Amino acid sequence: MKFLYFLKNIFYSIKEHKFQTIFSILSIGAAISSVVLIVCAIEGSGYFAKELIRKIGADIVFIVPGTPKSSIRKVNFKAFDEKDLEALKKIPFTYSHTAALAKKQIVKSYDGKNYNLATVFGVLINWPKTWHVGIDYGRSFVSSDSYSKVGVIGHYLAKVIFGYDDERVIGKKILINNVPIKIIGVYEQMGFNGAGENIDNRVYIPIYVYRKIVDPDYKHFTILAFKVKDENKIDWAAKQAEAILKKLHGEKDFFIITPGLIKKFLNMLSATLTFFLGVAVLVSVIVGGFVLTNIFHLNVQQRRWEIGLRRAFGAKKRDILVLFLLEALILSFFGLLLGLAIGYYGSKILIPKLGVPYVFSEKVLIFSSLTAILIALFSAYKPAKEASNLDPISCLREKA
Repeated sequence: MKFLYFLKNIFYSIKEHKFQTIFSILSIGAAISSVVLIVCAIEGSGYFAKELIRKIGADIVFIVPGTPKSSIRKVNFKAFDEKDLEALKKIPFTYSHTAALAKKQIVKSYDGKNYNLATVFGVLINWPKTWHVGIDYGRSFVSSDSYSKVGVIGHYLAKVIFGYDDERVIGKKILINNVPIKIIGVYEQMGFNGAGENIDNRVYIPIYVYRKIVDPDYKHFTILAFKVKDENKIDWAAKQAEAILKKLHGEKDFFIITPGLIKKFLNMLSATLTFFLGVAVLVSVIVGGFVLTNIFHLNVQQRRWEIGLRRAFGAKKRDILVLFLLEALILSFFGLLLGLAIGYYGSKILIPKLGVPYVFSEKVLIFSSLTAILIALFSAYKPAKEASNLDPISCLREKA
């Protein structure tokens, strides 16, 4: 009964002090929306790391051109050749060695009505298998496709070119440099990578066909890759590859990337993101708490006569303290709802722009609720304590 009495008085007070109520809810809502953003970003980056490693496999090593000091203009995107690929095949415990060339090209529908700028990959036949590229419709490459004008296309590109991305795509043709390519498969959806590239906006064709219609370079590759039979030997195999290529090239003009390195990089990215967003959340919480504390101080001053009257009718100091703290918690609840709504839609828009998947998990609710409670209690405790220690006689005289 006493609790219901408290609630009745609290909602009456909230109704009577609309200005303070609105600003309190807005302050808490702003802080909670920041918490939602940071938790969603951290969860998204963690999910992205796991999914990326799952998709490419935990047993793959791939090599791309470039050096730590090289700019994008100075990178030799044809840094590898057949000798490099053959040398890598000699590394023990490795298999499924593959290579590819890639270039941005205009891809058109066969009638020329629809087109899109996509990444065209010229690949060795074992490329999809090495990279764990799953096929949703149709099939992947087989050995007899090596010199055939066939391709495997992504869902996004298929939808842009044909208007649909299902089994109806199989057998259709696209034009690359006005050369018809027959679609034999649609690979599984992969979304965006860490660089913000749409991986579903690609088409894979045999490398020998690529060299005829896209780039007539019969010697070089853009990327090399191979798999390791024992995952525990990935770092060892990567070091062997580094030594071999460095000897062949006379310098280290390439990067060797392993699943462990990807995970480490994404963890660093997540930590950096956490730090900057954490600072933003801390500022929001401090500002929100400061505003809320001042609002509660103002609230106490405006309700001195009410406090004195309650004390005169037998209310204890503890009752006044509990009354104000409960009022703060109820306001924090409404602020929590507002913050969750703003954070949900805000993070849904902002986070994908960072190249991170949007993940709204139960951790968002847990951290947001704890933050709302802490803001409310820490902000309201001092004003509530002051209210409970007010002299009832002095408060009643102010009304007279």
